[in-house]
Amino acid sequence: MKLKIFLFLFVFGIIINGQSLSLIDSDRLQGTIEKSDKYLAEFGLYDGYLFPLLRGEVGYFTVSSNEIKPNLVLIDPEGKVYIKTNNKDNGYATINFESGITGEWVLYVIADKNNLGNYNLNYGIADIRNLSIANKNDCDQLVGIVAHANNYFLLFDYALTPSELKNNNISFVPADSEVIKKYEDLSNEKGYNLFFTLKDDIKNCFLRNEKGFKITEERNDFISCSSDKVIISLRRDQNADKKTEIELKVKLNN
Repeated sequence: MKLKIFLFLFVFGIIINGQSLSLIDSDRLQGTIEKSDKYLAEFGLYDGYLFPLLRGEVGYFTVSSNEIKPNLVLIDPEGKVYIKTNNKDNGYATINFESGITGEWVLYVIADKNNLGNYNLNYGIADIRNLSIANKNDCDQLVGIVAHANNYFLLFDYALTPSELKNNNISFVPADSEVIKKYEDLSNEKGYNLFFTLKDDIKNCFLRNEKGFKITEERNDFISCSSDKVIISLRRDQNADKKTEIELKVKLNN
């Protein structure tokens, strides 16, 4: 049996003042369904992934492929099928779940025995209590958004409710894998001061606490930094009414 063991330690995150603001374990993996894989009559050929979960933790798995039509099967610690996708026509399948049982869970990536090829598997797993970024200050909220971006925004539904998104002037654009926060109708003085405060937040609250990021461009009205996963940009614009608008964008670096 091909069974790959994941030991999710929940140590991913950005540390500010000794505290981790968003504990999300995530990764993007590559695999292959091939003739040498084990075969289950009720499922088909499969790759198996074993991982421990605590009760109350949430997760998201998405598998995609240009070569096969994959499905996902999640087995709980009691050996029961918890979730099974029924994809027949697409090159992707997704499941999200909340663990009701502490123990070892198994995820199968499956395909028909005549359906062989490569796939990509993305996952995100976390304690639901660590996912919310509501009621955070700008610095902490930025750190939380970036942590979710590192998680490919798979669990961003837990970060802010629709009303919280609206109240915080934040929009999430899944198709573009980006989160945008806007500050509108600011006076020139207030907009100027806020821009440089946010600019300092990016440098002081984030860049110095997360390895792999570098500033790619910096001007009086713009700053951009990136890692291998995420691009952060901050822009200040003045409109025809002499009002200032500031846009903060966090986007996957595909």
